Amino acid sequence: MSFIRAFDEKRCNKVKESKMWEKILLPDIKAGQIFPAIRDEKLYFYYNGGVLFTFEGNSFKYNTEYFKHVYRDQACPFQVKEGNYTLDKIEKEIGKDYFFNDLNYDLLKKGIDKKFQCSIYPDSEENNSDKERKYLKELYSLTYGVSKNREPKVIVLDIEIRFNVNDKKKCDMILYNMERNELMLVEAKLSGNPELKSNTEKVKVFQQMDNYNSWIEKPEDREEFVKQYKNYITIVSDNLNILPYKIQKDSINTLKMRDSVKLFIAEGNHSFQENYLPKICDHLGKENVCYFDESEKSKITPEEIWYRSE
Repeated sequence: MSFIRAFDEKRCNKVKESKMWEKILLPDIKAGQIFPAIRDEKLYFYYNGGVLFTFEGNSFKYNTEYFKHVYRDQACPFQVKEGNYTLDKIEKEIGKDYFFNDLNYDLLKKGIDKKFQCSIYPDSEENNSDKERKYLKELYSLTYGVSKNREPKVIVLDIEIRFNVNDKKKCDMILYNMERNELMLVEAKLSGNPELKSNTEKVKVFQQMDNYNSWIEKPEDREEFVKQYKNYITIVSDNLNILPYKIQKDSINTLKMRDSVKLFIAEGNHSFQENYLPKICDHLGKENVCYFDESEKSKITPEEIWYRSE
């Protein structure tokens, strides 16, 4: 089984004891800017569509490639090499005497923003992907971002999910319905995405959805998802202690997995609703399609994605 969600308690403690966590990452997690995601004994920190840092083995690492997007039109003021670097190497390469500082952290974020910025071609696949990332960022920020006015029933639990190492595509997110104690895979698209449109039956998103549904087609595969996400919930709520609300341990034991993937479509309009949405609903089933018109942006929440179309 290649799908594993694990991060042992010893590593959790090492992360929490670090200055990187205390001074930089945790404040941004609480502000909803960074989304932490558990992998196989690794911890990923996502920012605006890119992996800002990882914690692997016993140290944080980052991808120096992002700096090149900041300095692509001028000489970089410090030496940049390919690959990931531990904090020890960051200190040597960039010449800092304690830990990765605010300036370089902001440059790394800027590099991610520049890498994933909108294309000059408004209808391009790259441009739609960038806009989709911005929508997803808003949803992701609701999981760990502290809000006194919100008691969520549904949260984004994990993002960028790949069930098998050979899968070329990643499903955008998995929602956790704390009211129903249930998990659901969700793929997100904007209505302008070419993958949603075709004058034939060969609509690209159908192939994607069929692939994702194959991950949970068998009861034993759904059970595997549930097993791994029981671990995941325990890690983020108890070991890392980053969920701003309590999860009842009894409910984790009865966790279940929805047996179909939902397609979430945003920024719809009359033309899309008339020409493309019926075909999508016919193919996937109306209950597996969550559609929002362009006037409904403010209504998009994990709860709405889950319950709309039911």
